[in-house]
Amino acid sequence: MTVQLHQIPHPLTDANVENRVGSMFQADVILAKLWRIESRIEEIESLFNQELQYLNLWRSRKLESLEFMAQEFRNSLKAYVLETGKKSIGLPHGRIGFRVQPPHVEVVDEEKILAREAFVRVTKSPDKAKILEVYKSTGEIPDGVDIVTPEPKFFAKPEVNTQ
Repeated sequence: MTVQLHQIPHPLTDANVENRVGSMFQADVILAKLWRIESRIEEIESLFNQELQYLNLWRSRKLESLEFMAQEFRNSLKAYVLETGKKSIGLPHGRIGFRVQPPHVEVVDEEKILAREAFVRVTKSPDKAKILEVYKSTGEIPDGVDIVTPEPKFFAKPEVNTQ
């Protein structure tokens, strides 16, 4: 089934957006427009999250009974293989059986195992915070490091005037 979506006008390509600010008044007008756009974005995100929550609930309800039935089928097939005493059985629609799995480690007391150095792995990585601290206090830049100072990040924080 395909869902047909109607074309939604794009606010930046279908509207006349002034991109040059020549006065405080124009800056304030654009900031107010920005607030309206950001409010609309928040509305859309909120609606999206509500719909997503609804869809996840719908999905879990639909899958719950199917997963239960699938598990019941697996249990029946497992019991059948155990009754036959075979490791696996070939059937027209596939194979059922048991596979030998390799052993794996499960740490039940981390403190005890960490006390034995033979079983401890140490990972080395540069301490970026320490490098930056030394650079700020001494100006030293260690070999193999570049200190990058990014451009100032622009922000626009519209405020709602409720008066």
